[in-house]
Amino acid sequence: MRNGCPCSIRRARLGINAAFIAQARENAEAAGLGDRVSVHRCDGTTLPLPDRSLDRVTARNTLIDVDDPARAMAEFHRVLKPGGKVHAIEGDWPMMVLEPVPAADWAALVAAASRACRTPEIGRKLYGLMSEAGFSAIEVRLIARPDTDGRLLPMVRTIADYARDSARMDERDIDRIVSTAEAAIAAGTYLMLAPQFVVTATR
Repeated sequence: MRNGCPCSIRRARLGINAAFIAQARENAEAAGLGDRVSVHRCDGTTLPLPDRSLDRVTARNTLIDVDDPARAMAEFHRVLKPGGKVHAIEGDWPMMVLEPVPAADWAALVAAASRACRTPEIGRKLYGLMSEAGFSAIEVRLIARPDTDGRLLPMVRTIADYARDSARMDERDIDRIVSTAEAAIAAGTYLMLAPQFVVTATR
């Protein structure tokens, strides 16, 4: 996946999704819920479910990857019963903060890495997407638990890997940003915020 083509990342994710589907089925069976849990693999914009058939829809860190978030939200509206609830939990990559990495350097890393997903700023868009899909009583909460001990450092490394895969940023600059974050943990100057939008609405 060093060729800079986002389609290579997408193919890898399809393989991961297939593994997730298999694991979900295994987990349901192990919990004795195999006859109550159905698992589907789809593209995120067409759900294999009838109209007005669900009480709740929950999507967590999912809409960032679908090709058409507006269509996905419209599908959520379609499959929910009147009075049903949708819950969406998504991050917003450009809103993340990493200290003491200079803001311009972090923004460049996020911009390069953002080729790995369809809508990196999805968090801020949830309210508008739900409104346009016809949902009401939309409630927005923002959760941003500060990380000062490196809890989110694996996320930083993953973002760095995405930036490398994009070939849009010099690897030395990427390595310098990761090293700065790692050194800051030891020095006690590290701080990361990765806001999560938690948005709930009613059909």
